[in-house]
Amino acid sequence: EDKYIIVNYHYVVGKTDSFLPISSRFCLSEELERQVKFLASSASNVRPALVWEAARAGEKGRFFALTFDDGLRGHYKEALPILLKYNLKATFFPITCVFGGRMPVAHKIQALLSKLPAAALIDAFHAFMEKFHPEVHPYYLIPKDRRLTGKRLHEELLVANFKEMMLSLHDELKRHFLDYSFKLNGLDENALSRLIFMDKGELAALKKKGMEIGVHTHGH
Repeated sequence: EDKYIIVNYHYVVGKTDSFLPISSRFCLSEELERQVKFLASSASNVRPALVWEAARAGEKGRFFALTFDDGLRGHYKEALPILLKYNLKATFFPITCVFGGRMPVAHKIQALLSKLPAAALIDAFHAFMEKFHPEVHPYYLIPKDRRLTGKRLHEELLVANFKEMMLSLHDELKRHFLDYSFKLNGLDENALSRLIFMDKGELAALKKKGMEIGVHTHGH
């Protein structure tokens, strides 16, 4: 009975993609094609605002919109050819800080989780706090035997706890730990940003192909 559908994608990858700091929740390009082919055969492809307007007005028919968050390179490399193949339009929401070679906090966290097990990162955070902030270290312990919060229940306990702690830190402490960990583990933020995210030229190419460009804020 779904008549008004907005589908959101983040990571879209091909089978042969090399290492990327991505979460376990990604969409293979062949699965994306299967999904959009089905949607195109059963509903009208419109922009997100028109889906909302159709739902509010109770319009007859079935409507769907496709959205892609964060401005990831897979959107250009993998998703765009599929959209063009089926003559579909989509809306892309890039993060603008990446144009300066930076990575949003959420993606830096994921890059570390792709490099090291969550248990090792938790130990590394404790060692970091003991070294740089011993006076408050006891207040920033990440448990390994229980969930820190009731959030992220879909994720493994240690992964969820590490992410929750990272996101709860004040900005200066968060940046210090993430930058320190990147350096310690040989991760180049600028190089990773160029690998993972689209550049301005690729976004301009999307626009020329008839896609809609929004924004996912400057820092995510």
